[in-house]
Amino acid sequence: MTNLARRLADHLFQIDTVINEFQDSHIRLSRYILSECVESKLGKEPNWRQLLSWASVFSQSDLDIHLELSIAAAIAALLTAETESEMAHQAAIFILESCSNTPTVSLAQKRGLAEPLKSQKKLLTIIKNYQRRLQHIIFDDFTSSVLPVTDFQERIWDTLGNKKDTALTAPTSAGKSYVLMRWLAQSLLKIGKDAVVAYIVPSRALIGQVRRSIEEMLLKYNIRPRISTLPTLYQQEENRQTILVMTQERIERLFAVNGNLRFNIIVVDEAHKLGEGPRGVILQRVIDESLKRFKNCKVILAAPHANNAEVLLPYSDKYQMEKIKDNIVSDSRPTVLQNLFWVTPVKRRKARWNISLIKEKKIGEIGELKLKGGPTGKKKRLSAIAFQLGGKEGGNIVFTNGAAEAEEVALLLREHVESSSKNYQPEDENIELAKLIKDAVHESYPLGETLPFGIGIHYGDMPEISRREQERLFDEGKLLFLVCTSTLLEGVNLPCRNLFIWGPRQGRGNPMSEHAFWNLAGRAGRWGREFAGNVFCIDVYDKKQWPHGPPSHRQARAVDHSGSILLGDIENFKLFVESSDPVSASQANRYFEQILGELVSTKLDGRNLSSIGWARWCSNHQLKTLDDIVESSLKNITAPPELIRRHSGINPILISQFLEKLETLPESHAEHLMPMSPDMPDALSVLSDNLKIIDAYLGGQFGNQKQRNLKSKLTIEWIRGLPLGRIIDERINFLSSKKQIRIPAEIRSIIELINKNARYLIPKYLSCYADCISYWFSCINRDDLKNEINDIQDMLETGVTERTMIALIGLGLSRTAAIEISAKITDTELSIEGAIEWLKNRPLEAYNVSPVIIREVKRVLGATEFL
Repeated sequence: MTNLARRLADHLFQIDTVINEFQDSHIRLSRYILSECVESKLGKEPNWRQLLSWASVFSQSDLDIHLELSIAAAIAALLTAETESEMAHQAAIFILESCSNTPTVSLAQKRGLAEPLKSQKKLLTIIKNYQRRLQHIIFDDFTSSVLPVTDFQERIWDTLGNKKDTALTAPTSAGKSYVLMRWLAQSLLKIGKDAVVAYIVPSRALIGQVRRSIEEMLLKYNIRPRISTLPTLYQQEENRQTILVMTQERIERLFAVNGNLRFNIIVVDEAHKLGEGPRGVILQRVIDESLKRFKNCKVILAAPHANNAEVLLPYSDKYQMEKIKDNIVSDSRPTVLQNLFWVTPVKRRKARWNISLIKEKKIGEIGELKLKGGPTGKKKRLSAIAFQLGGKEGGNIVFTNGAAEAEEVALLLREHVESSSKNYQPEDENIELAKLIKDAVHESYPLGETLPFGIGIHYGDMPEISRREQERLFDEGKLLFLVCTSTLLEGVNLPCRNLFIWGPRQGRGNPMSEHAFWNLAGRAGRWGREFAGNVFCIDVYDKKQWPHGPPSHRQARAVDHSGSILLGDIENFKLFVESSDPVSASQANRYFEQILGELVSTKLDGRNLSSIGWARWCSNHQLKTLDDIVESSLKNITAPPELIRRHSGINPILISQFLEKLETLPESHAEHLMPMSPDMPDALSVLSDNLKIIDAYLGGQFGNQKQRNLKSKLTIEWIRGLPLGRIIDERINFLSSKKQIRIPAEIRSIIELINKNARYLIPKYLSCYADCISYWFSCINRDDLKNEINDIQDMLETGVTERTMIALIGLGLSRTAAIEISAKITDTELSIEGAIEWLKNRPLEAYNVSPVIIREVKRVLGATEFL
């Protein structure tokens, strides 16, 4: 931006009449967007020539607020200009091009809003448009193309080109992934045949989505690396590139079992989670271990917009700010116009609600919404407001606080759709998924009732196939509404047209933080598919619902490193380490348990604590204090270092005490302490006994005998590949014989128990227990028993033990699909290659397989070159 243009933009921004004109045009745009459902009039039409002249100046600015004003004015001109519409449209396109907002320009052209100029001006206009587009581009050498991008995306591309570690932070949907995926593809081509990339995602739910995004991008470059998501199926072949898409826990397991593992590049998605509890410690440990093993490994950390992104970079500290600033690409500028609306009740009128546009804390009245029937209660009002504002088109997300509330609101929305649309024609794919859900989960599962009416339900503890298919259907516009919970914050890339929020919580009873709210709000606006995204915040003056006050403007958050909690509470950490009851201490503070395991492992490796990534933020005094605490703890740690390293998430003092206890036992106890194996005839009682010992010695929390038996039963059924629907049916039939139950609540409870215990806690603790028992067996010369111990972590996480089923899941199929298909296969020992061959040569329609699963298989077979 030239000095003259900057001075002019700053000058205009200080003039109230100028800013008021922009606000009036934005109010006009908002009234237009809501015109079919809100009682209001567009109001006076702006002087487009004057307004768009000012907007063209702001479009050259590098300040967020200036760009937001120019984009809003341009879109208002495109959609609402009545007088001088041809001039207004062309000026709007000019402004959007100046902002590098190419997708919105393409949308305007698709909608017929970009009218051609008269012939004598057309050539000049085309030349100028291309000149503006060429201001921000990336050169794709391998496809011989030039790609127009935003200024932020261009800076990402340029920064990734150097050899340094890089942190990328920007609001949701700013285009980080688009550039990052292209850069990864080109990096694979440059590195060569043995390249290995680790792409770390924050949750299992994201693995499939990221995998598919990588596959789609690599196909454009004709690259066929092996993509692996399970440690059990990991293969590093000579002369073939590899991409690992895994959580930090799965990468850590790979480190424990594969000494030849190596990475060229690590990508950390949702990197701000480094500072969020025990899993953040694991993530930091994986990054540190990678950099220790692979000296030339490049780390890329992507996160929502932060004002201190330097904290994310490995080995950064408070003294290196100037040195590492070139490693950071941060931006808060808009890529898509977002409208923030407050929806507030009209006093003494139960059916009427005011809608206001909020811009930089200024309120613009849009109009009144009249609800049909005057609904009472939060859930009925939420569903009614969402339906009347968004029910005519798809792309609506309704945020709720918890799975139970999500199901209730979804069922209410179903009633609205059914009563208002007598001729509603449900999508075939919605009906097919609903049938599969009823067959595979339970006939009373609410999702089976809502899907035929275009309403999805999205939360954490639900079958993978239902969550995955709903995300696809929503993206394709086949769902009118998706009712979700805070799991949508876990990096799920699911942009929407409208987002409805009322008193958001993150976890039970915890008001959502301001940053989490804006991260959620960032989903509103599908760039290149709509001109604007809308966030509707309901009843914002109710302090119980909005204890932090009404949301009004986005602010960058400060992110933390994984040791930040520790450094603010070192005295309590010392008490934790010195506790006379380490079992209770570990059960009460899992974060301190993870930190202690990391510190002790570092010391046992002969390294200084300062080699840990987060420790570089310690003062000398803090580092000395931590060093003294760890040195003191080593007096109570006698377990082999390798055992502690493999299980650094469990208190090393407890591991040592458990081994010491085993040494006091007679050898005749050996058979009684065998770890559970799923093929044992008495596996249920064995697992229950294992969990009792784990609770007593390793700090597990699996409850009393009745609770352990239930968790063991569900785990055994899960790992043996029993269909989820059958597990649920048997449990509900048992409970129904004893008392009256609410079936949807019991379904959620069963799935939650499986996900929390069978797929996470039991694998974590049973693996440590098994390694301790194995070590003891070696000490007492019982190799016969030691050789019978199996590594079942991946089996528990996936819920299958049969090799054929594991191969099908390794292909990318859901557990539901793997179980249904494996029932048709006689060979229980198929490899991935064998499973591919079977699927390619069988008409699944003839096997009466669900159409939903057939589509899943076709998608997987289309990507078999990545296996």
